[in-house]
Amino acid sequence: LVVENTTTCVDYGTAPEGYQAYLGVPLRIPTGDVIGTICSFQRQPRHFSTEDVQLVELFAERAATAIDNYQLYQQQQQFNELLEAEVVKRTLELRATQAKLMTANIELEQRVEQRTTELREAEAKFRALVEQAVDAFFLIDQTGRFLDANQRALDNLGYTRAELLTLRAADVQKKFPVGGFAEVWRQLEAGKPVTIDGIHQRKDGSRFPVEVRCGLVQWAGKKLELALVRDITERKQAEEALRISEAKFATAFRSSPDAITISTLKDGSYIEVNDSCLRMLGYRCDEMIGHSAIELGIWLNPEE
Repeated sequence: LVVENTTTCVDYGTAPEGYQAYLGVPLRIPTGDVIGTICSFQRQPRHFSTEDVQLVELFAERAATAIDNYQLYQQQQQFNELLEAEVVKRTLELRATQAKLMTANIELEQRVEQRTTELREAEAKFRALVEQAVDAFFLIDQTGRFLDANQRALDNLGYTRAELLTLRAADVQKKFPVGGFAEVWRQLEAGKPVTIDGIHQRKDGSRFPVEVRCGLVQWAGKKLELALVRDITERKQAEEALRISEAKFATAFRSSPDAITISTLKDGSYIEVNDSCLRMLGYRCDEMIGHSAIELGIWLNPEE
């Protein structure tokens, strides 16, 4: 805008007091927006040449660029400050989260270590208990292969642990129920406890009677058979001795030439009578068993 004499040109309003000429150029930034005006006021009327206008336009262009750059710089500074503040905030939050994670991780590691120690101690106690047990313990997989055994089992069979772990149940157990080991496993999976009156064979080939109690256990995520085996040699010997003794007694009782009876203390009812007694009294066995001498009238004088 060029006004060379404000007294003759009133199209743009009244000039500031004391000024009679005016040259104004807009401050236009590269986007085309006008951010201000650069003005030249003169106290006397003046003719502004083309060179004057071009010089002011050049100055206005450079001033607008400088102002725009400064504003951009300030915006960039504000953005950087906000970004830096956000980075600091996020860094602090990250550090706090990291500290919590580290604390949680330490606590988790401590719990895992404690649990591991407890499990090891429990396993050691269980192992010590198993090793000191009077019964033999065997851990067997579904194929019948031995996975572990206690010292009693090794002593009973005469194998080293390494030797035993190369064998299967059928190499040791010589008296299975009908269906063999597979049938035992089937019953265990069905939830039925299994007891076997079996025969075990030692490394040297000798055999001995055993009572085997079997059950399923979970071990390392697998189903395994836990077999508790008791050597019942002494029991069998005692049973046999009792059987022989009973047989001898029965033979002596039956063949004795004397009349012998066995009766209860409570009411005197006969439990057993021998042949000599039957011949002497003239009764049959079924006529005397369950009856007393008084009922049968054997004693003439009950007080005797």
